[in-house]
Amino acid sequence: MSNAVRTARTCASPTTPAATGTVRSVRPLLPRSGWPTAWPELLPVPYFHVVFSLPGSIADIAYQNKAVVYDLLLKAAAETLITIAADPKHLGARIGLTAVLHTWGSALTHHPHAHIIVPGGGFSPDGQHWIACRPRFFLSVGVLSRLFRRLFLERLTAAYQAGRLEFFAGNKRDAP
Repeated sequence: MSNAVRTARTCASPTTPAATGTVRSVRPLLPRSGWPTAWPELLPVPYFHVVFSLPGSIADIAYQNKAVVYDLLLKAAAETLITIAADPKHLGARIGLTAVLHTWGSALTHHPHAHIIVPGGGFSPDGQHWIACRPRFFLSVGVLSRLFRRLFLERLTAAYQAGRLEFFAGNKRDAP
């Protein structure tokens, strides 16, 4: 299983390893021109953009089992972030997140991935104070990738063993 991680600026042609899913990037989310200068519903902390993607071999399975695999993708990605952030070796905080599922890349090919926005920190385990992440660094991409791969593959295997996956001949997955 590959431990390679690639950074991507857009949803264009992913360069993810062929064997399993990975975390493509963890980048600070910077305001762009035209964004409102004050959003009262946001915490006054930096935010990070994390992308979890599936390689083509699993995208083929996802194309034929959308509900099951997309659910696994989002749940494994969220659990990965929450688990690693809660670990005192990494952040030691309870975080929140907002996730968006993308199923197609910019080249209009099937490319399931999740974009997740997380605040740069979280509440202490007792909920009494805020624990901020290091400046411009949220969590290790390598650590996130390893846990995500394990969680996703365990759950995909369990779904297969439970008969929740279906396979059809003549897959035309790249036809928009």
